[in-house]
Amino acid sequence: MIGPENKIDLAAIEDNPGHYQVTMRSTFNSSGDPSAPYTIDMQCVGLFIADSSLSPEEAPRAVTITAHNVLYGAIREAIAWITGRQPFGTLVLGLSVLQSPQPNK
Repeated sequence: MIGPENKIDLAAIEDNPGHYQVTMRSTFNSSGDPSAPYTIDMQCVGLFIADSSLSPEEAPRAVTITAHNVLYGAIREAIAWITGRQPFGTLVLGLSVLQSPQPNK
């Protein structure tokens, strides 16, 4: 089974301290492997406001964690809803684990 590839990007909204736009993109079978029934590329955008009790250093991390949970959940549900109406059946995505980017070698 080919699993999803997820990428999350956070951007501070100018002139609004503590406000962030977060984009999450999930791709499934982007190589077009014919053994997988679907090729999916879905993106979800959310606007988040960090709690004012967080420091400027802590806020992006907290927003990233929250956004990952919210946006991946929306993507997972949308993919299940869309594929549930297709001849190959529902594609149910499992858990997504947020990890730090790996350094380039």
